[in-house]
Amino acid sequence: MRFSHFLEGASCPGTFRLCAAIALLRAGTGVEVAELALDDRIFGSELLLSSPNLRALDSLGVADAVVAAGVPISSVEFHTADGAEVASVPMPAVAREDLPPAVGVTRRAFYSALYDAAVAAGAKISHEKTVEAIADVETGVEARLSDGRITRYDLVVGADGWASAVRRLRFPNAELPQYAGQCVWRGRVPRRGKGSLRGYAGAGRTPR
Repeated sequence: MRFSHFLEGASCPGTFRLCAAIALLRAGTGVEVAELALDDRIFGSELLLSSPNLRALDSLGVADAVVAAGVPISSVEFHTADGAEVASVPMPAVAREDLPPAVGVTRRAFYSALYDAAVAAGAKISHEKTVEAIADVETGVEARLSDGRITRYDLVVGADGWASAVRRLRFPNAELPQYAGQCVWRGRVPRRGKGSLRGYAGAGRTPR
């Protein structure tokens, strides 16, 4: 039996959505993705994918493409505020031997690698769409999209971030996430030398 699955969300958690799509397609199901973004490009800075992440991506057949799009990282370096190195700790490796211990990659490059793999596997991706209503029916789940189309699926997956529309539709009384008070500033600078993850600590500050 060939099942149909529907995955909905916005770009920020798009990597989770696309990974789910690839896994479902590899299992022999049909998948439709409703993507709120205008196209296959997303904005964002960068992220670190550690060895367990790469092992999971390898199970989906996309690890090599992600590694090729990023920078291999083999160690974590700790520095004082003036740049002096205090310690260098090797990154643990649990993935395939020819994969690096970790990879630094831009969010756009990571998303694009997964997007291409999902499309190649047969995912149907509709842009500028979101889900507006979900209802249980005898043979599955009925979803109404923002373009007015109503389709019946065997499974609906909501991978649409902290302000999830799917969560709001299915659990309208659920408590909303609360801001924890943490803020992160990021900047892009030219890379020098080998790839590494570096933390710097100033007086009275924790490493970042």
